[in-house]
Amino acid sequence: MNDGSNQIAVEVLKFFCKLNTIHIQDAAAMMILHPERCNHPMFKEVPAFQSELFRQFKDAKQDSLIKEKSPLDANLEAVLPGISQWQSVNHQALTGVRQTVDQLSTNVVAGFQKIAADSKAQREASDRNLASAFVNIAHKLLSGKEDTVVAEMRRVEVEGEGGCQPTALAQQDAPQEAPVRNNGPNIERCTSYQMVHKHKSLVSMWNEWHGLQDFEDKFGRIIGRNKLCGKKWRGHLNYQQCSRTSRVIKAIEKYSEEGGNLADMDEWHRNANCSLSNYVEVLQTKGLIPKKAARGKVRTSSSCIIIVVALFLIQ
Repeated sequence: MNDGSNQIAVEVLKFFCKLNTIHIQDAAAMMILHPERCNHPMFKEVPAFQSELFRQFKDAKQDSLIKEKSPLDANLEAVLPGISQWQSVNHQALTGVRQTVDQLSTNVVAGFQKIAADSKAQREASDRNLASAFVNIAHKLLSGKEDTVVAEMRRVEVEGEGGCQPTALAQQDAPQEAPVRNNGPNIERCTSYQMVHKHKSLVSMWNEWHGLQDFEDKFGRIIGRNKLCGKKWRGHLNYQQCSRTSRVIKAIEKYSEEGGNLADMDEWHRNANCSLSNYVEVLQTKGLIPKKAARGKVRTSSSCIIIVVALFLIQ
């Protein structure tokens, strides 16, 4: 067999011999580890498993299996202490991070709460100062000290909240050229204006009539056009709407001069569904508008200024 001929057959026989050895070893291990399988017909029918030599081999194999330790168990014993130490360190680090995050979150919340409280206090203080200044202006106007109004309004603009726009009074005091009433191109430009059909508040109605805030333009809205062009420019407007609005404006002036609360008038306006005709009827029942509108003297600029300040305060 060793002369080199039939080498394939030789290697096949070697394989079967080695396989036979492995089979006997596995059979012995199976009978040791699983005694209930010793009754299998294979172990009873094959004479080799009943021989004395196999019993000696099985006893030796049993001693080897009892004393043998798994390499995997040895590796785990060597690795587990390190894993336990790593887990402990990692747990401590995560605990520290959690405490830091909780403290940071608490500090951030407290900081935002403090900022909000400080901002609210500053805003309330600024509102109080601004309201007090406007009340002082109103008192001075009512007492006839109109020469101090400009200085007071400039102080309000300086002490008010940052970024505020110049007030209507300060703009009114600025030097302006006196309008010249004529029948020229100004009338054509004025006749393009259309009144708001329905105001949601008296402040909006007042501002449109006097050309304030959102209704400001170069002609001064309705009252400015009246001064510039007289009555001729109103020919295209709805007569009843213009007349009723004028009567409401005069009622506001009258009620303010009598010391009434303009907030009440605004509530009456809302209760009348913001309808101009219904509101005129309400004011007639209150005695603020006569049944027949009288053509009285044009109100002075001081009265208009008082109403602007009062409407600003209740807005």
